[in-house]
Amino acid sequence: MEKEAKSKSETPPVHNLSFVGRRPGRHKGFKPGRYAVHFWKVKPTGDYGEDCSHGRDLALEYLAFAEQDNSTHLQLIISDMPRELTGVEVAFLSMIDIAARSGAGGARAVDAYWKRCEAERLSKKAKKRSAR
Repeated sequence: MEKEAKSKSETPPVHNLSFVGRRPGRHKGFKPGRYAVHFWKVKPTGDYGEDCSHGRDLALEYLAFAEQDNSTHLQLIISDMPRELTGVEVAFLSMIDIAARSGAGGARAVDAYWKRCEAERLSKKAKKRSAR
């Protein structure tokens, strides 16, 4: 049975995504009181592993949104990403790639696997510290 498409009034607006924000300043073509949307307002921590985890979370947030929405925003998100990618962008794009190949459920399964791996790594690290 196919999912029924949600009406625009039932779909949350794209600016409700945690990584979407307002672009500061005035922009040509915008009426007073309007603003330009910044589709990738993300600050990396500098910790590659933490940034990858955050990027996967953002991808899953986007995929959940995309499952409900008929419009396309991925190209806008990617165009606002920095040219020099951090772990956040690499992991976000990797999860989107996985979803494209296997569906959002596949991306969720891969994310759960990586979270288990990270928890195991942190547990081993804590055991080593406590053994000292």
